[in-house]
Amino acid sequence: MALLGAAACSSNHDKSVGGIGSGGDVGTAGSCSDAGTLYSRLGGDTGIQALVDAMTAAELADEEIKSYFFNQLATPVPAGHCTIAEMNACFAGYISVISQGLPANSPPTVSVDQGGTVVSYACKFFHIVHPPLSISGGTFDRYVTIASEALANASVSPCDIATIFGTINSTSRQNIVYGPLQDAGAQPYPGDAGADLGGQ
Repeated sequence: MALLGAAACSSNHDKSVGGIGSGGDVGTAGSCSDAGTLYSRLGGDTGIQALVDAMTAAELADEEIKSYFFNQLATPVPAGHCTIAEMNACFAGYISVISQGLPANSPPTVSVDQGGTVVSYACKFFHIVHPPLSISGGTFDRYVTIASEALANASVSPCDIATIFGTINSTSRQNIVYGPLQDAGAQPYPGDAGADLGGQ
């Protein structure tokens, strides 16, 4: 996510995700809608990429959330970190996998058009890129709220939005939110400097 990838491109393939939601049945007929699978309702890979691009644009419009993207917004992007396009491609790859009910065991390698040149980027695990950011529970929740609103504005159904972020919350939150800040409110980077001493 943006936040799910602000330090470097990331993709949550920290756990095997056999299914989304309590039933483990991902977007099959009758789960959220009778109109095919979650993957098809989101428009397949092309549609999912467009949705992720819209989510990131919405996140960058929020100054607190935007502060976590300092590497992606730097000119040039520091070595070892990803561009916004690479980050979005990684997150889209993750949503594509979970929306098809496939196990998300390893980060994908994505292809991104960088000014007419297609480059490959190896996505990274959430638990590697997020701890240095000291992301609070409130910041994670704010990110999810903004992303959910962006999906709603793109006519994604409330049920499908709940399915996507229910899975992200259950499989990724522990890899993104900094332990001592689980109950802290939303805050800009660098978060609560006193976190290890009790913080907020």
